[in-house]
This record gives sequence, structure tokens and C-alpha cells, in this order.
Amino acid sequence: MNPKTFIQVIVFCLFLPINAMGWTNHATLAYPIFFSFPEVKNASSIKVETIEHFLKTEQKGLVRLLYDEDVWAKKNIYAYPHSLERIKFRDNILSSELKTRFLMAIRVNPYSRLVPYIQILNSDDKKNNTILNWQDVSLIKSDYKYLDIKPGEIISAFEILTTACDEPDNGLDIGVWEDNNTEFGKIYGFGNQPFGNPKLEYSSQAPFHMGFFHESDIIYLMASFIKKTYVEYRIHLYQSLAKYAFETGHKYWGFRFMGWGMHYVQDLTQPYHSTLLPGISVPSMLWINLLDNIAIRSPKNDALQLVTNRHLAIENYQYNLLKEAIENYLLNHNLTKALGDSTNDSQYVEFTNLTPRNVISKKSNSYANETDKILERCLPKRLVSEPSYIFEKTEPDINVLSEIRKNEPEAEKILEELLIKLLVPAGAHSRNYFRSILPSAQK
Repeated sequence: MNPKTFIQVIVFCLFLPINAMGWTNHATLAYPIFFSFPEVKNASSIKVETIEHFLKTEQKGLVRLLYDEDVWAKKNIYAYPHSLERIKFRDNILSSELKTRFLMAIRVNPYSRLVPYIQILNSDDKKNNTILNWQDVSLIKSDYKYLDIKPGEIISAFEILTTACDEPDNGLDIGVWEDNNTEFGKIYGFGNQPFGNPKLEYSSQAPFHMGFFHESDIIYLMASFIKKTYVEYRIHLYQSLAKYAFETGHKYWGFRFMGWGMHYVQDLTQPYHSTLLPGISVPSMLWINLLDNIAIRSPKNDALQLVTNRHLAIENYQYNLLKEAIENYLLNHNLTKALGDSTNDSQYVEFTNLTPRNVISKKSNSYANETDKILERCLPKRLVSEPSYIFEKTEPDINVLSEIRKNEPEAEKILEELLIKLLVPAGAHSRNYFRSILPSAQK
């Protein structure tokens, strides 16, 4: 096997139009996960605090914390580049620059909003609050319902946590690579985007939301750049920030940072985020690449489109199923009950720095080919077996749940069982991540 040919195979695999969003709307996951969880349900109400107030109050302590995080990441994360001196957080930053300098220090998009808000999943919650435009909350267009929350307002830990779980998909990790054509990406030091298309907005966050930790040895040997993922860095960073915020009396930001870190934990339970190309073997990739090299393009293009469609289809189904259950208060639905069931959380023992790689992504990777086969068998053929179909473009308003109930009702039970298998670990690992921070939260 020619090494150059093999690298070409891997490169084509990684430049598919990646959907880096993970599960669609993590707030719909967090809602049933924490609705009956005592440590969240019984937490005292919390006063809303702006990011500027938190940063101004804790400026000196955060300098040390972020230094320690940089040292930890360099020691534990493959190819992690040290934070550059010019963007490090300092203890003498002007109040007007604190937010931007903090965002740059943790190397996220410095235009991230970070306003106080909550995402509403039940239509009758907090009717008197002002509805925000998506631009007030997110860098990415969204149809979700966001409500304005004022500094000093008292809200629940549940509202903070469920909202924050979806916040990284508001654009925190977009544009941070040198080849993303952003000024901040050029100075963050991450280098060029290792995989995904650097010209596609969503794709630029992929190396922070995916972890290909369990591919074959030969893939790592010939294409080590697929190991350049920083999902573990984000999980650890936000865990440390949450602990610090709780320990210094900033419970609002403790729960909000916790939700940020939890987002990446949940992403790794998605098989299409832990597996390079579910359903396509290395020999198949080699054959497709050989055809592509002799100008027979359609097998490669078709394979990539089908993987993309299946990736998006399962998340569309998941979102619409959970959205329907939550809007109608159906927390006795099989899926919401499974997400909220904490009785088996202990099977995963405690959450450690090795859990994302050795437990979470390993399990979801083991489900990848089975997931792909079930989707191929159970979803409407045009969605998963016709490469001319471009998901969410051919039919922009497609609702896979409705499609299944209308045309493939016998498949609903199979798909529900698949989602339960995939998402029960998301619930357990989210709660165990919470427990890893809990001692600080109780201070």
C-alpha cells in the first residue's frame, strides 16, 4: 500500500461537509437528564451575574488558573500548542476589555455574546421576560427561543445548566484556526484546521467537538493529524473554571461553565463524532480513492453525502422527539425516562480526565457501524440511501420523526431503542461530570 495513497484516502474522508454540532440542541438533552436530579432540582436559587462582574472580581485568580490549564493541556493533549504571551489573561486589564481578553485567553471566538439569558423549552415558562433575537445570544442563526435575564434576577440552577449545555454550539469554537480567515485565528496559535473544511463556518469547530480516539493503528501511523482534537481540553478547562467559580462564590458562572463542559461530554456520545466514517471500511475507502484518482468521482462523492445525510438525520430525529416530549411535558416517554434514570450511573465509576477518551468515545465508537446500519434500514430511503438528496437543503423543513410516523411506523420502536442505547450514557456521563464538580458547587 502506497503511503501517499493512504494519506489521500484519509484526507478525503476528513474534508466531507462535517456537521460539527453533535446532538441537536443540548438543552433538550439536559432537560430530562437533570429534571429530577436532586443536586440540581434542590439547589438554591441563584442570582444572575454578568461575565464582566465575575472577571473583574476574580481577575488575579483567573490568571493563575489559566496558566495551570495551559500547563495541564500541554502535558496531556496531543499536539496542544502553548498559549501565546500576547493573548494570555493578565491581572491589569481594563474593565472595558475584560470580556474580550478572557475569551481570547481561552481561545474561543472573541465575539461570543455571553449575555445573561435562558433557553425556553416549555412555552409557558417566564412569559413576562423579553424574547431575544438570536443575534443577541448566538453567532449562528437559530430558531430556538431565548429570553432576556437581567443581572441580579433570581433563577434556578436547572435553568442555567440546561441553557448552558447548548451554548458552545452558539459559535464559541468557530473561526479559531489560522486558515479560517479571522484575525483572532491568526494569533491563537492553533495552526491550520486539521480536518473539516476551513471555509465552512460550522466545520471550523469540528476539532473541538469530535474525538477520533479509536481508529485503527495504521490510520494513526499514516495520518496522525486526525489525533489533533481538543475536545478533552475544552472539557477540562470548563470543569476547572466551574470549580473555581463555585469556590469563589460565583454560582451562576459555576453552573454556566459546567454546562459548557458538559456539552463536549455529550458530543462524544454521538457515534458520528467519535468515528471517522461509520459504515465505511478502510478497504472501501482505498477502493473509492483509487477510482477518484482515475477521475471516477461519483463513488467518493456519493459515500460522503450518504454519511453526512445519516449523521444529520439521526440528530434531526433525536431533536424532534425530545422537543415534542418536553413541550408536552411527556417526561414519562421511554427516551426521557432513560435519560433521567440515574440508577446505573455508578457503572461508569467517577469522571476523570481519562473518561472522555477511554470510556465515552470508546463506547460510542463501538456503536458506530451498528448505528449506520440501523439508519440505513429504518429511515426513509431518500434520506439515507440516495446521494442526490442533500439533507436539510433538498427539503429544508424536513422532520424525520414525522416522516417515520407517516411512512415507516414500524421503524419508530427500533429507532427509539437505538437512541436509548446512545443517549443513556450521555445522561450518566453528564451527571458524573456534575459530580466531579459537586464538592466545589456545595461550598
